[in-house]
Amino acid sequence: MLPTRWSRELANSYHFVFNQPVGRYDILGLGVNDPPTVTIDINKLKCKSICGKDYTDFINTEIGRLRNYLDGAPEFPKSDDPEGYVGFWNSAKLLSWVAKVAGSLDYDKQAKDSVQGAPLSGCPTAKCVGTYSLCGKCVTSDVAGNVMFGFVAAGAGIDDFTKNAGANWAEFWDGDGEWPFDEDTDVFPLGEDLYNSGQNDICTVLKKLPSHGNRKDCSPCGESAELKPAGFDKFKYPSYLP
Repeated sequence: MLPTRWSRELANSYHFVFNQPVGRYDILGLGVNDPPTVTIDINKLKCKSICGKDYTDFINTEIGRLRNYLDGAPEFPKSDDPEGYVGFWNSAKLLSWVAKVAGSLDYDKQAKDSVQGAPLSGCPTAKCVGTYSLCGKCVTSDVAGNVMFGFVAAGAGIDDFTKNAGANWAEFWDGDGEWPFDEDTDVFPLGEDLYNSGQNDICTVLKKLPSHGNRKDCSPCGESAELKPAGFDKFKYPSYLP
């Protein structure tokens, strides 16, 4: 006599498709242990859409540290060199210094790494992976770093052309090399405004956030969290002076 469970499965005509005859098929039943993957359009999910954890307090603390860092940095060396060689060399050192600072503001990568392999529920939900919460808004995870890049450039006196060209070059090599790769540059002015205001609250400029950084299809998460602070402080920083 067959065991009860085996008898039940023999009577189940959908056994070999794991009771999902619409999404799966296996005419001979040979793939019962390796069913095909069913792909669902994420935009059709009816579950809650909540973005990543709230980093407002952490980001504002980092902006305060960054302002102290910039205020303590050596003044950019000027040169009356008629040939321009010294000025060019100084500019190259300054840009290299800014790149080191900006490279430490890797909050986008940290936020994405923090949810790798995590269950697709909570903060963020599946639909809102690649976002976090700032100032009661759901924003893409690159917003804070882009604002702070504009903040650094303003503090170091980097002109818009140089700043945007450098960002485009970095984006080109970090991405897939396809145009357009300069979408981030329209967030930089928010960082410049924040630096010039003398304030350290990112919430004062987010009302101007471009639409590509503001996720209105996701709701902010009330759970607070922190990222790894940037690798510098007001007492120790890379110098662009000899």
